[in-house]
Amino acid sequence: MAKQNFLLGRGERLTEDVTVRSGGGEKKAPYTFGEARSRLTPMLDQTVKEVDRLPDDAYPNDQAVVSLTLNPEYIAKSYFPAELLRDVGIEIVGSRPRKVTPEKRSRDREPTAAMTTELFARGPRSALRHWSASLPNWAADRRSADELASIEEISAPTPSEKIKGALPATGMLPMEVVLHAGELEGEVDMLEEFQRYLRKRKIPIAFGRRFYAQGLCFLELDAPAEHAEEVATFSTVRALRKMPELRLLRPTIRSPGLPTSRPELPTEPPVSDDVRVAIFDGGVPEGHPILQWVTPYELEGMQPASREFYEHGVAVSSAALFGPDRPGR
Repeated sequence: MAKQNFLLGRGERLTEDVTVRSGGGEKKAPYTFGEARSRLTPMLDQTVKEVDRLPDDAYPNDQAVVSLTLNPEYIAKSYFPAELLRDVGIEIVGSRPRKVTPEKRSRDREPTAAMTTELFARGPRSALRHWSASLPNWAADRRSADELASIEEISAPTPSEKIKGALPATGMLPMEVVLHAGELEGEVDMLEEFQRYLRKRKIPIAFGRRFYAQGLCFLELDAPAEHAEEVATFSTVRALRKMPELRLLRPTIRSPGLPTSRPELPTEPPVSDDVRVAIFDGGVPEGHPILQWVTPYELEGMQPASREFYEHGVAVSSAALFGPDRPGR
């Protein structure tokens, strides 16, 4: 087949600069600068009052955590209010999605509920007080003034809002406490400050296991349930909930003809003595026949197993040892 030569029309344009237009034009803000300043001023005043209402030692190194909810029209990274945060002296330590109905939308559209981002910002209480006192006097030509319109709400998370789910009224309770702290900060300073705060209130506590992920510390804490709100008052606490319990899977069995007779255990030795398997489940009770193949371990701090846990633990251990009770099942 003969080689084809393609003719490139207007090829001389390749030697000229081509301007590509992108974006949707200038951003239309839902609020004017004056509107944003007027609506945020009372929110910020109330936030500072809530912050000052709590005891001083609830703020490690005088750092308070507040909530800044973005207007849904400003969730793109390019609209992040970085200049505003630098101007007032606070930094972002976390975020989460949140659904809100804004007071206004741009271009006179009707406000509707929409997903947005709630930012958790941390900074000295003095910085928050200064922002609150100075905001009514901000001018429209201030460097960060335009970013005020990106903030829909400002608030201080209350202790009761941090407690997730229902808790018992009294008694020692294993809790999961989530702190705004990376591993370096947590191990060097934050956990010590948290422990000092709890001990000052004579709250009997015991720190358990913990791990860090994405700027958060997930801490196991045993403390009296009646003191949960005091624990959540510590500013760096993001959430507190009852430690999840082991829940047994009880699938619906539709097949008839389950074996009703006691199964016969094998008499021959194991295929290999070199293979070991770790099973984390409900345990095996003393005197059970499969203990000739199973070695139970009770770790420090474990609660006593119930009959239901033992039944599940025996079933799982048996399945690991001998396989299904019927081939193909």
